[in-house]
Amino acid sequence: MNLYSYMFIVLALSFVSTFPYSAYSKEIPFRYTYTNDVNGKSVQGLGKQLLVCSGPLRRSKVKEISAGLDKKDIKFYSAEVTIFSPYGKWACCTYDTDGRVVADLGCPSETGEFLQTYAEFHLHKDDKKVDVVLFLGGLSIEKDSDELVEADDREVSAFATLGDDNKRPKRDRDTFTFNFGPNPGDKVVTVTLEEDPEAGHIGEEAVLILRNGNSDIELNAGMLPLEITAVLSADGEYKLVVEQHGIPEDLKFRGNYFLTVESDSGLIEEIKPSFDVEQ
Repeated sequence: MNLYSYMFIVLALSFVSTFPYSAYSKEIPFRYTYTNDVNGKSVQGLGKQLLVCSGPLRRSKVKEISAGLDKKDIKFYSAEVTIFSPYGKWACCTYDTDGRVVADLGCPSETGEFLQTYAEFHLHKDDKKVDVVLFLGGLSIEKDSDELVEADDREVSAFATLGDDNKRPKRDRDTFTFNFGPNPGDKVVTVTLEEDPEAGHIGEEAVLILRNGNSDIELNAGMLPLEITAVLSADGEYKLVVEQHGIPEDLKFRGNYFLTVESDSGLIEEIKPSFDVEQ
């Protein structure tokens, strides 16, 4: 091996070890299959349908399906995990084939023109895939998760990377916002910052801040995972800040992370990234 080849390999390995999360990507596949219903009725009677799923800031393409022609376990969509997180409230539904224009808009409420079947579910950070199971009387959703006990609908997560700001690589800051639904009353929330276990990272420590406007409600700094619990008024919009300020250089966390908000009311549907959250 000549000197130049050796130097190239060393530099490449150094880059990978410095930014182990830079090439990381994740997608959650959506698949559909058929099953006979509990009364033994054959799905062959379904005929052709239009299948679509819609969630936070995204939806699948409309897929024409047929119980008489399709095989089982067909992938029709992948939800990409980005700063515009797929985690939160979703719905999958089917229309009859005359409803293609309506289906292009995604899933409506539980009733709608040309709508045949409808099911809501929440996508969580531990979900690995979504299976849409169609039968003669409707559809159901099954998910594959690493956890034995699946998180309930009170939990919503966001995904991002800390330390990827090229303008301020040594002092990155990510800001998110969330709010509650229209129901009045104070709500108890628990905010958790944790590393993505499927990706590499450097360092162990970061800062998590919960704010109301520009006023800090609570701050927690140190080794991940970090947690904040607070009672919040339901009529406000709140900020979550993940940053590296005040952390020694050799301890700063740099890598992919999950930011999760759990509410006792279950009324949070999305954590929205601000302009300072890089992709």
